[in-house]
Amino acid sequence: MMSSLDDLLRQQARDEATSATTLARVKAELAQPRHSWRRDALRLVVAWWAMACGLTTVLLLTGNTSPDLVLSRLASVAPLMVLGGLGGYFAIAPGGQRWRGALVVAFALAMLAIVVTRGAGHPSAQPEWVCTLSHLSLGAGPLGVAMLGLRRTAPNVMRSMVAGLAIGTVGAIAGEVGCDQGWQHVMVFHLVPWAALTAVAVLVSRRMKRWSYAP
Repeated sequence: MMSSLDDLLRQQARDEATSATTLARVKAELAQPRHSWRRDALRLVVAWWAMACGLTTVLLLTGNTSPDLVLSRLASVAPLMVLGGLGGYFAIAPGGQRWRGALVVAFALAMLAIVVTRGAGHPSAQPEWVCTLSHLSLGAGPLGVAMLGLRRTAPNVMRSMVAGLAIGTVGAIAGEVGCDQGWQHVMVFHLVPWAALTAVAVLVSRRMKRWSYAP
């Protein structure tokens, strides 16, 4: 009888110690300063636009594109800038599921549009794979920023897909202002890396440890 009572008391003591430890951890987490999702969303949008504008400037200064080509592609570049900004925002913003669904459709239409409007284009002395490599390298930095933001916002497949598609707009804009090859080239060497960055964003976000479980 005494042995049973001692076991019960020891079990109760262990339960109380566990409860106290859990409560202390919860209080410590709640005591941490709150992180604004708007800051992460703004960071993503600024990263997209800064890279796109900076790259266009570099291409112009180095003679790898011309003002005439840039101006002729504004009709395709402007929507990509808008989509990249909206994608960065709604990948992080709470709620907005319908917006994310609409953005996925809009990105698909943008991909189709840059292929259809390209036309026959002109041959280039550079290997075609250079465009693919530049698309992937340009997306590396924004991808890291996006993963950090998604980690704080409980990523799901739709958020990660929108983030990846937004990342891909940087390379797509580079392809619009810096490449004048035909639509077949665009479909393979521009859109494939765009889709690859989107897939990487989804796969990485599914495997990383979350910091939040907010909706």
